[in-house]
Amino acid sequence: MNFKTTVILAIVALLIGGVILITDSYNGTEPDAASRFKGVKLFDVRTEKITRLKMETDGKMFLCEKHGFDWKVTAPFEVRADESEIRTIASRFEFGVIRGSIPENEIKNLSDYGLDKPRVTATAWAGPDVLTVNLGFETALKDGVYAMTPAHKDVLIVDRDLLDVFSTGLSKLRDKHLFKYDAKKVDGLQLDYKDVKMSFVKQQGAWLMELPVKDAAHTGKIETVVDSGVDLKILEFVEDNSKDLSKYGLTAPERRMAVRQAGEDEYQELLLGNYLDSGKKQYACMAGSASVVIVKAEDYFGIFQSTYEFRSRKFFNFSPENVQEIKLYLDGVLSVDVSKIEGGESKFYMLSPQNLSVEPYSVEGFLGKLAGIEIVNFISEDETAAPGYGLDPAPVKLTITLKTGIETSYCFAPADKCTFARQEGNAKIISLQKELFSAFQRGIYIFRSRVVYALDTRAAVVDYVLIEKPGFKTEVILQDGKWKFAGSDGAEVNEYAVKNILTTTAEFLLADDFVLRDGKTDADFGFDRPTCKFSYKASENGVEIGRTLIIGKNANDKQYYARLADSPDIFLVPVYLSENIINTELKRTN
Repeated sequence: MNFKTTVILAIVALLIGGVILITDSYNGTEPDAASRFKGVKLFDVRTEKITRLKMETDGKMFLCEKHGFDWKVTAPFEVRADESEIRTIASRFEFGVIRGSIPENEIKNLSDYGLDKPRVTATAWAGPDVLTVNLGFETALKDGVYAMTPAHKDVLIVDRDLLDVFSTGLSKLRDKHLFKYDAKKVDGLQLDYKDVKMSFVKQQGAWLMELPVKDAAHTGKIETVVDSGVDLKILEFVEDNSKDLSKYGLTAPERRMAVRQAGEDEYQELLLGNYLDSGKKQYACMAGSASVVIVKAEDYFGIFQSTYEFRSRKFFNFSPENVQEIKLYLDGVLSVDVSKIEGGESKFYMLSPQNLSVEPYSVEGFLGKLAGIEIVNFISEDETAAPGYGLDPAPVKLTITLKTGIETSYCFAPADKCTFARQEGNAKIISLQKELFSAFQRGIYIFRSRVVYALDTRAAVVDYVLIEKPGFKTEVILQDGKWKFAGSDGAEVNEYAVKNILTTTAEFLLADDFVLRDGKTDADFGFDRPTCKFSYKASENGVEIGRTLIIGKNANDKQYYARLADSPDIFLVPVYLSENIINTELKRTN
């Protein structure tokens, strides 16, 4: 390599090195000589220790101060602060890191870095410490920003996001929430919508409606409204200290929502005025404030509903496990009286009519269904209206007595498409499902055991069986331990068939359900020309027993009407029971 070539290469190397050095000084990556602060925190402070913040940008100054646990914007005027935004700003004082620096002896003019007139000055107070940082120009690659603090003589390079965070405005600093309350502590709610005024109070954990009528409130829906109020937010800030709220429709607001916390006398009131943006937005302000904001209209659709939506749908105000006695009156006459007898195992017993057992779990099931019934509609609040709806006197009255001795009576009357109902002593008339009235008319059958009869085969001896069907009659008797035909014709009895019919039909009979006569005669159920009859006689503990089961006509493709000869009660039995009687052949066929 000759001398000339060597000189040229040296010059090129110097030029390349110079370019690298120049580029390095502008792209946010400091030269080795200036790397002594790299990775060092901008300030030594904890976010939670900061109690005051000041941001100065574009000739504006914003001051935020912590009062107890809450932050407020105190300049240019006092408003609630956005806690999230404040935490973001305060955290940058703790976690801001120096990426590089330019030594003091290399700084020719602060204007080269935009620090003679900083774009942003941010200050934080943490106890006796005052922490200030000035932010200037961005670095060449826009990923950093030049900065200075009183504690550093060098020009520092910090992350670009500090400029974004500290260049805040009043709208970002202000709290966007309209209400400030703890939903769990709210005990008062008011909703005004057009000409409807609704007022609710919470007492002993339950919500009550005070206006427009006094009634139990739908606790779930009230709590949904209260919960949603916490999250209602401002879209835009329009005007502070407005001199004319009428132009926003806020002197006579279309809607009003007010919330009160327990222990407080005053309500927080939100007023909603004129719509804008084709009904998508609405002007709003808090009562007592002249600060006008814009909110999203659809956020309030689920809050302002009809009175009907906020009234409790629960009509029966008892818990099934607390019921001691049930009385059912049909046309003023006591039809059923069922009472719980406490003991080793609490059970309900039929007191009236006597000598009828209660179906296991029927009472609990009945009470459970009642407790789950919801009001279909609210009909009237007029104290004189009951006779017009057939409720005074009422054809059906249900009286529930609790273990505490509290007694409540409910009245019911039929209608074309529903059941009218009211609680005695309460003017409110409501409607329930149409089927409910028919269910009450079943009277004893609501609770009565479906066991038609049962025979203790260990103590009873059956000695007579009669099967009758159209054009056919078979009688067998038990003599000397053997079954024989009555008036024996010499044919041998199929003892297996006898035992089978006794096991399936004589020992135990369970009705599918009981049927109301509703003015119908025996002929309407096919008892004048029965499908078949089954009779037996037995001796049980010295007592003679005789029963005749009459099977009428088909009730449907799965059941027959049936009754006992000595009882007017009609019940349903499965098809197979009738077929078993009809198909039983008592003569030996082999």
